[in-house]
Amino acid sequence: MAMASSTRAFMATKTFQDARVPLVEKRKSPRRRRVRGASHRATQDASRRSTDVEAQVRVSPKDGASWNRRTWMHASLVAWCVGCHVWATESVAEELTTKQMEEETPTCQVKRVFVAGSTGQSGQRIVRQLQQRGIQVRAGARNVKKANQILSNATEGGAGVEVVQADVTWDVERLRQAIGEVDAVVCATGFRPSPDINGVFKVENLGTKNLVDASKAAGVCKFVLISSLLTNAPAVGQKDNPNYKFLNYFGGVLDQKKQAEDCLRASGLNYTIVRAGGLTNDPSYSSGLYVSPEDTLFGLEQEPGREICRDLLASICIEALFQNKATNKVVEVVATGNADPPKQKWFDV
Repeated sequence: MAMASSTRAFMATKTFQDARVPLVEKRKSPRRRRVRGASHRATQDASRRSTDVEAQVRVSPKDGASWNRRTWMHASLVAWCVGCHVWATESVAEELTTKQMEEETPTCQVKRVFVAGSTGQSGQRIVRQLQQRGIQVRAGARNVKKANQILSNATEGGAGVEVVQADVTWDVERLRQAIGEVDAVVCATGFRPSPDINGVFKVENLGTKNLVDASKAAGVCKFVLISSLLTNAPAVGQKDNPNYKFLNYFGGVLDQKKQAEDCLRASGLNYTIVRAGGLTNDPSYSSGLYVSPEDTLFGLEQEPGREICRDLLASICIEALFQNKATNKVVEVVATGNADPPKQKWFDV
């Protein structure tokens, strides 16, 4: 419509109506058409270009002769090109505006979050940071009494934190009831050494799968999973990586985590998988967040970093709840000790 309007506007000028009269006097520019949906500046630029081009063709032929067919076709083509430019300006501006709105408007409105593994060292920090952001927390723990004591100290009295009994090895329906009515789930579970030789499988693989299925049944709109670097090592030529061999020696923990990741990715849930480097409480690893695409960090000496502080890990997990750019994405994170990039760029990978 913009092209047609610009062409009609040009053909309505006196140039087409009375080509025999030399246009010597200065004429007023035709009324500028505002490009609906484009920015004001883009509209002005398009209108100015339209006026400039029209001024160039508004010249009578020599001796005041009437325009011949070739001249008329040339002028029509110029007018059509002006219309094309206005239409393109409008389309690009509208596309950029729509994309920006999509990125800034969260697809999931998170007000209540269930945290699995809430009494672990990473889980405690996630609960505390959620509380500080004013988010209501349901903290899942196997031992409610112990969890209340731990989280009361970790979260300034536990305001806004409800501790509920939950175990990822439970059946899906029982686990769904523990999750309750929440908007999102953060999984910060991790196996602990025990006499059970199947402990790694039960927690890292089956347990996470149970939590994913229960989250779907509960109708949550976001699931964030803490995983580890090198979970996909064999598939990307890192099977002989000494870090992979060492970590996977304990019950095949990395292989179990990878199967849990695959389950989440196939679930249909809006997910973010955060593969972390070596976890530490050392504050020197609490800055200089380095975020990389999946299967690009392998814990090697020449890489930007190999470890990350749990406080920084908690921050990126929580940020994943609120950024559309984190949707259905796997990121690998370590700390460099340098300045942190802006949070808005954390998931630009």
